[in-house]
Amino acid sequence: MKKLRLIPVFTKQKHFLQFILFMKLFITFLLLNTFSLYAIDTYSQSTRVSMHFNKVKISEILNDIETKTDYLFFYNHKDIKSDTKVSINVENKPISAILDEIFQNTDVKYSMLNNHIVLFADNSADKNMKSQSSEQTSIRVTGTVRDTNGEPLVGANISIKDTTIGTITDIDGNYSINAPNEQSVLLFSMIGFISQEIKAGDRKKLSSVTLQEDLQLLDEVVVVGYTTIKAKRVTGAISDIRNKELMQSTATKTTSALMGKIAGVATRQASGGPGAGANIEIRNLGTPLFIIDGIQKDQGQFDNLDPTDIESVTVLKDASASIYGIQASNGVILVTTKSGTYKTSNALNISFRQGWQNFTQFPEMMNAAQWVDMRVEQDMNLYGQTSWTREEYDKWQAGTEPGYQSFDWKKFIVRKNAPQSHFNINSSGGSEKTKYYLSFSITNQDGMFDSSDFSRYNIQSNIESEIVKGLKVGMNINGRIEQFKSVATTVDRDDQYIFSEAIFRNRPTERPYANDNPLYPADNGSRGYVNTAVYTGANANPGHLTDKWRIIQGNMKLSYDFSSIKALSGLTATALASYYYADNTYERQQKDFKLYTYDKTTDTYTHTGGSYDKKKKNSFNSVEELMFRVQLNYIREFNKHAINAFVVGEATERKNPTFSVDSKPTSNSLPLVRSSEFTNLGNGYSETSRAGFLGMVNYVFDDKYIIEVSGRYDGSYKFAKGNRWGFFPSVLMAYRIGNEKFWKDAAWGKTINDLKIRASYGKMGDDNVDAFLFFDGYNAYNGSYVMEDNKVTIGFAPRKMPSTTLSWIKTSLFNVGVDFGLFNSKITGSFDYFVRNRDGLPASKNDIVLPSEVGFDMPMYNLNGDKNIGWDASLKYNGSYKDLSYQIGGNVSFSRRKTTKVYNPIFSTSLNYYRDNTANRWEGGFWGYESAGQFTSQEQINNWKIDNDGKGNRTMRPGDIIYKDLNNDGRITDLDMRKIGYSGGLPLLNYGISINASWKGFDINMLWQGAGKYQYYREWEVQKPAPGDGNSAAMFADRWHREDPFDPNSAWIPGKYPSTGSWASGQNNNYDRASDFWLTNIVYLRLKELELGYTIPQQITQKAGIKRFRVYFSGTNLITFDNIDIVDPEIDIANGVTYPPTKLVSIGFNATF
Repeated sequence: MKKLRLIPVFTKQKHFLQFILFMKLFITFLLLNTFSLYAIDTYSQSTRVSMHFNKVKISEILNDIETKTDYLFFYNHKDIKSDTKVSINVENKPISAILDEIFQNTDVKYSMLNNHIVLFADNSADKNMKSQSSEQTSIRVTGTVRDTNGEPLVGANISIKDTTIGTITDIDGNYSINAPNEQSVLLFSMIGFISQEIKAGDRKKLSSVTLQEDLQLLDEVVVVGYTTIKAKRVTGAISDIRNKELMQSTATKTTSALMGKIAGVATRQASGGPGAGANIEIRNLGTPLFIIDGIQKDQGQFDNLDPTDIESVTVLKDASASIYGIQASNGVILVTTKSGTYKTSNALNISFRQGWQNFTQFPEMMNAAQWVDMRVEQDMNLYGQTSWTREEYDKWQAGTEPGYQSFDWKKFIVRKNAPQSHFNINSSGGSEKTKYYLSFSITNQDGMFDSSDFSRYNIQSNIESEIVKGLKVGMNINGRIEQFKSVATTVDRDDQYIFSEAIFRNRPTERPYANDNPLYPADNGSRGYVNTAVYTGANANPGHLTDKWRIIQGNMKLSYDFSSIKALSGLTATALASYYYADNTYERQQKDFKLYTYDKTTDTYTHTGGSYDKKKKNSFNSVEELMFRVQLNYIREFNKHAINAFVVGEATERKNPTFSVDSKPTSNSLPLVRSSEFTNLGNGYSETSRAGFLGMVNYVFDDKYIIEVSGRYDGSYKFAKGNRWGFFPSVLMAYRIGNEKFWKDAAWGKTINDLKIRASYGKMGDDNVDAFLFFDGYNAYNGSYVMEDNKVTIGFAPRKMPSTTLSWIKTSLFNVGVDFGLFNSKITGSFDYFVRNRDGLPASKNDIVLPSEVGFDMPMYNLNGDKNIGWDASLKYNGSYKDLSYQIGGNVSFSRRKTTKVYNPIFSTSLNYYRDNTANRWEGGFWGYESAGQFTSQEQINNWKIDNDGKGNRTMRPGDIIYKDLNNDGRITDLDMRKIGYSGGLPLLNYGISINASWKGFDINMLWQGAGKYQYYREWEVQKPAPGDGNSAAMFADRWHREDPFDPNSAWIPGKYPSTGSWASGQNNNYDRASDFWLTNIVYLRLKELELGYTIPQQITQKAGIKRFRVYFSGTNLITFDNIDIVDPEIDIANGVTYPPTKLVSIGFNATF
């Protein structure tokens, strides 16, 4: 017997060798740079620069030093007059000499520690005060300076007020200073933070000083397309969040960690299954483009990053995204991973979190008494009689006798407190010449059904080294192995869906085991396939499903800074090469099983049912991507001018071979199959490539007037020659009116201290069409036929008519916005309004009809169009009171799409034209009836003037739905239907509220997230009682029903839902007509994240060699306020049979060594 390996060995060997070669290069690079970590010289002595400036601001000279060297300046703008103009003309001088010259005859002093330079003012009231050397009266003060997150602040300035005594903190935030006496006041200051004064006698406070952020002084750099720009000079609608906010989430996927945190980002967590992420769009425009460390990736790769390794996430929402060209018309999400810092000590961080999951909301099911009551009523309503006897009915209502006790299938199937854990260990640091970040993490998540689990292993390695002055080499390597495992059920469905379905399908009068014996799964008739005992029971021999990905990505970057050449100062050249390889192995083996019936009289178990359908599927596919980029950046500031510009050329290539085998094994046990058992063999291959050339110039004058111009020339393989290349420009402008003198001098300038007005317009191209539509020819393997000579003939069929004119989908995006700061930037916010138009959406000319004998359709043209209109806003307040610091923020966004152009739609009737013509209509919603309550009595039905059921109301019962006769013709017909509801996809309205606070080592982080203006329309299991002859949701116990189910003349008892039987007989179509009775336009607000933490004082932890140790409790999806009480508001399965999101409670710790 010949066995077949189902994974092509040659493919695996080829890429394995490539991987080994790549790892050899990486290890060599790592070893070389490890030695350089310890090759630290005295930077202040070895660094020399040349400068030639005439009457320029001191701030411009400092910026030039930062550009030419690795030095960073720290100073308080209130103390240092950086607008003062000076002249300097030096050649090859050390930095200290330059600082001495520009600050001569001033009261500015400086302190240098490695590459940190702190400037501070000498405001001595008494220049002749006794020096610090007066040992008889001075006291020694030591301590640590940290930010509100507990992180040490490097280079913070500590000075004795009214003296010349001063020092700065070291790389661990520690300081030591001699104060004249205990009444001396120590002044703590640092750029970006609010200064603080503490008396020298208050040793407890001085041992650990916390500085609060001063947003007015912060000058953060934001990652945008292919470069970085200071936040104050950003011209586009851009939002970003940092690692701290991401790490407050316990989600296993990055998309889920973003929910509710960024204005303009719409999300929906439709599933809580192991390893499931959230659906995400920017402004409801469609799937965004994901860029990770400068490389284009898909959502799967973004989703499976470990949030620990992410430094920041930036979202480009307007024309700022156009620089990325193809596929950027839906917005761009940029990810920057951590990379370490030059000249910092090595840090080792360990974090661990253990959590336990439970469903947020899953419909409760009827017990046996409720279900039997409903079935008797249903029989009587439909047939006027029932097979159930009064005696049986009474026994089930009592539920005490053996054989008449209710069984809770939901409790049997759904796990309680399913575990989820995350572990990460990372190290970072840097020397004069090298910086690094190394990380390893493990994520495990068990499913809520005792049949599935998800695991993921991530590695991240980012290293950069300066080989010679100006020349840097960097290598980023990340990889992961992720695996989803589950049982394989005996139906061709989602193997997790079957467990949700089993909760509805299994009757509470039936049990999973014959005679409750776990060795014998019970034969419950036609519902045997949903008896989950055959998959998870004690005697189960379930099939299995394994879906495994192995991914490795390597980026190598070479950059050279030309600042050492005076004429080329500010110019940097970069070359980047990226290699990505992933393979996916999928195996699903479906086994047969036996079901049993127990005979009480003979005490025997008989095999009476089961499944004999054995199936197996194996598939393998791999993805290989190559990307090359060359780039020139020019960043320069002089006088009142600032320029940030670049030009880029890049090309990508992607290959994707696939292989699959379907078979029918003869045995449950053998892991391999024979070729004679094959039922299908598949093999495929695809290859894509793209190229682009682009450039951008950002120009700033006097830090008030900003203009940014960019253009991109893209080529795509999908179009015919002559249509493959497109040019897509953009223009962005901003006016920092808050920097104008008249504004600062005005009364309102003290309230609105910062104001920036922005506008942008850009054009983008999208090649989201099928490839090679411009080719004619034939499609092979179009069916097989046996001809007269009994030979099999393979069929060929003509392709569509070639689409030789099809080209880019063209997108134009207009955005206006404002950024502001109030009350010294304690309150900051932004508001944006946008319009996106798309033209050239592919469609066929349906007014040209071809005979069916032709065998193909008309070609595709760029014919249709649509428009998105919306807005988003954010607001944040930062405050502090003594040792308490806090932050309250919120964001909200709205976006909706309208179809603007449809090519000559054809309709058979005027009604169809009215209902189905989408031109100039908002997308979303559907046609249905408007309900007007329910009938409350038979008398009301008899006197009702409107024909509600089309049969003179003969089939109506009390509790049935009343529909509005909107055209007033006395009948309920299709003419009474109207557009109701919203989209069933992502919400049109999204919002989030965050509250963060810290006090003396304690911290709390809270995120409320919500959405509105989207619909949930109930169908089948959550619309009809007992569908599929199984159990029913417990909510249907609250229905109109007879007081005595056996007596059709007994009184009606009111309820929320119509009576049973109305939908099942076929006599009454009133029950499940499309209407707003079953529709919920959802609005919800949920406590998405809650984290309570405590950082143990350093004087305690340092005894164990730990710099920082924090413990915390966290919760996810703990509380939800919504207007739908049957399912979780985020699920998108109409019948409710799904895997809802989970709530999670966790405990964990973070330790730094």
